[in-house]
Amino acid sequence: MRTVIKPGAAIFANIFRRLMQRRVALFLVFATAAHALLMLTFDLTDRNFGEVTVGLFLAVALPVTALITAGAALGDERAENTMPFLLVKPLPRWVVAVSSLLASVATVFTVSMIGILLAWLLGARATGDNMIGWPAFVAMVIVAIAYSAVFLPIGLLATRSTLIGLAYILIWEGIITSVVDGAAASSIWRIGLTAYADMNDGLPRGVDDLLANLEPGVGGALAKALVLAAVSIGVTTWLLRKRDMA
Repeated sequence: MRTVIKPGAAIFANIFRRLMQRRVALFLVFATAAHALLMLTFDLTDRNFGEVTVGLFLAVALPVTALITAGAALGDERAENTMPFLLVKPLPRWVVAVSSLLASVATVFTVSMIGILLAWLLGARATGDNMIGWPAFVAMVIVAIAYSAVFLPIGLLATRSTLIGLAYILIWEGIITSVVDGAAASSIWRIGLTAYADMNDGLPRGVDDLLANLEPGVGGALAKALVLAAVSIGVTTWLLRKRDMA
C-alpha cells in the first residue's frame, strides 16, 4: 500500500502546488471573494445574504473556478508535454487520476475559503446567526467535487477545455436549464444548491426559482457528487492508459 500512497501523495502535492502557483490562482481568490466584497456595500439581511451567495458565488464564481482548476490539473501536463514524467513510474493509472482529482478539489477549496470566511463573518455580524455561512461551505465542497470530476478528464482530452466548460456553464446552465422544464437536473452547480437549500430550510425569495423541480437534500447532493467523482476517475484512468499506448 505504501508503494501506492507515497507516489500518489507526491503527485497530489506537485499538481496542487502548480495550480496554486499559477497567476490565475490570485484571480480565482478575488473571484470567489467577490460576493463577500459586495456585501460590504449594503446592509445585510438573511435574504440578501442568500441572494448574493447563491447568485454570484454558487452559480457563477465557483463553477468558473472549478472549471479553470480542474481543466488545468492534467491539461497543463498534456499541453507542456510533461505527461511522460508523470507516468514514468510503473504506477497504477487510477492513482494518478485520484491524486489529480483530489488536487483539483483541494485547490478550489483553498482559493474559495477567503470568500467563504469573509462572507460568513459579515453575515454572522449583521444577522446574529453564527451558522449563516455553513450551508455555503457545504455546498462549495460538493460543487468543487462535482465540477472537478466533470472537467478533469475533459482537460486531459481537449485542448480548449476552458472554452468548452464556459459554453456549458454560460449557455447550458445559465440559459437552457432556466427555460427548459426538467433540464435543471443536468446543472452541476444546482447539485450544491440542493444541499444549500436543505441546510438553509429553503432558498430566499429572488433565487428560490433557481432550484426548479429539484428537491433539497444534502445526502442526495453528496451522493451525486461522489458518483461523478467515481465516473471521472474511471474515465481519466482509461484515458491515461490509452495515452500510454499512443
